[in-house]
Amino acid sequence: MSAQCPKCNGMGFVMKKQKNELKMECLYCYHRWLAMSKICPKCTRPNGFEVEGVCPQCYSEQYKS
Repeated sequence: MSAQCPKCNGMGFVMKKQKNELKMECLYCYHRWLAMSKICPKCTRPNGFEVEGVCPQCYSEQYKS
């Protein structure tokens, strides 16, 4: 999942997930920053992304065949 870099507004990506913190890095200027993970509306745990939505575990349970 990507997010905008606070330094250059370039595209960033999640380097590491740690509890409800996300360590991000910019693809263009290599600036690193911390972001907060959003909360999963189903299980109320951090979803591991900087955008709203369900966590991977709840997603897989919802769309299991």
